[in-house]
Amino acid sequence: MQMKGRTVRHIAAVVAVILLASALVGCQGMSGKYSKHSDSLFDVFNTLITVVAYTRSEQEFDSCFATMRGRFRELHQLYDIYNDYQGINNVKTINDNAGVQPVNVDSEIIDLLLCAKDWYRRTGGKTNVAMGAVLRIWHDYREEGQSDPENAKLPPVEDLREAERHTDIDKIIIDADNSTVYLPDPKMSLDVGAVAKGFATEIVAREMAEAGLKSALILSLIHISEPTRPY
Repeated sequence: MQMKGRTVRHIAAVVAVILLASALVGCQGMSGKYSKHSDSLFDVFNTLITVVAYTRSEQEFDSCFATMRGRFRELHQLYDIYNDYQGINNVKTINDNAGVQPVNVDSEIIDLLLCAKDWYRRTGGKTNVAMGAVLRIWHDYREEGQSDPENAKLPPVEDLREAERHTDIDKIIIDADNSTVYLPDPKMSLDVGAVAKGFATEIVAREMAEAGLKSALILSLIHISEPTRPY
């Protein structure tokens, strides 16, 4: 069977970078008083994010980059499915409360999930953030294989098919008015890795443009890992 997840993730990553480049890179009014600067982040979204910008001074760039770095870290914590953070309800919090209770979350999580549902429909179901139950199995087997390559193995097909029964994106209950998200199926979990990096990059790009950054490029290298439907 065709590994749809790999194809969709790769296409989504490329489109995100092109759109952001078009939105932010502009040379109107640029003269000799602007100079090129760049810096990179390595500690968010498990990827390399590089910012290239033309600013009037290195100090101006450093200030912009510090703002962007802080914002990326905030969004990384909100969209994290592996770690808890003091005082923050994130995607992991939603997963931990599956079948228990709705979770009050930041509007940026609501916006991400609404966008993910929209793209689920646009792609005919090929991009599904509700595939967490399946992806968790692949993640665990991959980790075991990396730590013990000689005994690496594929997960049992029956386990994957059982997990797939708990991946109905339409069962995610989003209450935008009250800013809550609820997974009524206790075996369902969210994995937003296919969309979170690009969505966060667009948020940061738009905010920096609104703050006055005239010419910049944000490059986010997307790691394409396990497919969402490999069996």
